[in-house]
Amino acid sequence: CTEAGAGMVGRLLQRLHDGGLPFIKVENLYDFDGERGYSLAQGQ
Repeated sequence: CTEAGAGMVGRLLQRLHDGGLPFIKVENLYDFDGERGYSLAQGQ
């Protein structure tokens, strides 16, 4: 996630909160040296 992307996510979460829509957590998906640092869901 770039700094710009992280800022956009933060602003979106704030808008959701301000609108009364709670969120529990955020999952960030990272690549390391071009390799996924996360697993795909079954069938993807």
